[in-house]
Amino acid sequence: MGAETRRAGRRLLGRALMAVGVLLVAGALGLLALNAWEDRRAGVAAAAVAAQLEEARGAGDGPTPEPAAAGPAASSSDAMASVIVGGYAYVGTLTIPALGLDLPVMASWDGDYDALAVAPCRQFGSPQTHDLVIAGHNYASHFGGLSRLVAGDEVVFTDVAGREWRYRVALVETLAPEAVDDVRESPWDLTLYTCTYGGASRVVVRCAALA
Repeated sequence: MGAETRRAGRRLLGRALMAVGVLLVAGALGLLALNAWEDRRAGVAAAAVAAQLEEARGAGDGPTPEPAAAGPAASSSDAMASVIVGGYAYVGTLTIPALGLDLPVMASWDGDYDALAVAPCRQFGSPQTHDLVIAGHNYASHFGGLSRLVAGDEVVFTDVAGREWRYRVALVETLAPEAVDDVRESPWDLTLYTCTYGGASRVVVRCAALA
């Protein structure tokens, strides 16, 4: 009787563990599906904003540029013209041919992850001061592919007035999440960065301006 009871208990435990496993797998699949849906939505939203910015440039009589500062600690030298689209201020678009990306860039980021889910955000600096830093979400449709860039790849930033700044990728590195000064205080003309999945580190792309 005791042995039979133990066998029955083991069977019940096995079934319970199997049920838990099935639930965990279902949960993981559901999370993957949610992430994929958010990624697609972010890509569609970014493309729509980029198209509106391009139309505004081409029209000549589009939205009136307004000065925008980059983050709470920005100086007056960081000021850039911006236009409002969908309630957010944008300073231009970022084109990365190697990744097939043409993304709008918000004027600033103050920790609002809802904004970062819409488009990459300028965090520090400007093209004029040769210290532009742009942060992006790790969606595949945003900055998720930064680690695939290699030295020599082209990056173009176009402001809301249509002026272009062209860069070449010089270095791709991985930094700790708390290495804020290493991201901001650098000799590079343009820095792009995103978090790895899980947020364990940052993928940072350093770019040099083309003459």
